[in-house]
Amino acid sequence: CYKELEADGTFILIDYCVGCKKDAEFTNYCMRRSWNLIDITLYKKIIHDSGFTIIESKNISNNYINFCNNIINNDNDISDNVITNLKQKLNFLNKENFEWHYFICKK
Repeated sequence: CYKELEADGTFILIDYCVGCKKDAEFTNYCMRRSWNLIDITLYKKIIHDSGFTIIESKNISNNYINFCNNIINNDNDISDNVITNLKQKLNFLNKENFEWHYFICKK
């Protein structure tokens, strides 16, 4: 990404990150899904080591929670499997096992 951006280019990254509370249930969930989550500190180091400057970084889990709840409560065309998965993610987000985070970076 870094080489592809203009000199004053902006890079926006949104990803799941390890939350502040870990438990065995979430660890097993990650292993079943082959998720390799990292914590915010390591994410910031990787971004910095890639040459970017982070100009803004924020936990946006509440936005994701609201989005998922809206889908669960208002969309009848979603399969039961997807609803079950969303509820599971909401449970882990509410327990702070992981978070949805964004980074706005400049070259």
